[in-house]
Amino acid sequence: MFFMAVVCLLVLPCCQQAEKLPEDYQDQVSAELLNLNKLLWYEAWEKEDLDSCLFFLDKDFLNMFAYGPATGLEENKQSFRDLFENYSVEDVRYERTECLVDSKYATETYWFEQKWITNDKQDTISSKLRGMSVWRKQEDGSWKMFRTMAQQ
Repeated sequence: MFFMAVVCLLVLPCCQQAEKLPEDYQDQVSAELLNLNKLLWYEAWEKEDLDSCLFFLDKDFLNMFAYGPATGLEENKQSFRDLFENYSVEDVRYERTECLVDSKYATETYWFEQKWITNDKQDTISSKLRGMSVWRKQEDGSWKMFRTMAQQ
């Protein structure tokens, strides 16, 4: 028992050498991500601006939305292009419910609504999704979406 206590005292301080973050770091990153979400979902997604959508994504982005998974920027680029070519994206609504931040990753939970209307206006797909996204801090200090998943 004594030996285990000594090992814990020696090992635990090594494991807890986390980066010291500013006191308001959580609030700063949370506000920054709200702005990025506004730019991504309203300025880029609803306007079907493929290049702008991709700008917000990490090179290793994994998309597990209800309409099918896609891995990496190229696969997502094709998936988004197909969507934008066949549908009009309208009535996008995004509401974050929680945001947790550490030095390299931030996780958000949210509600996401949208309508996809076929180009011939014959079909409309409405969805209200509960989702979660993980953002990864880049080497330059910016944040890019690393993972996202949502389901109706």
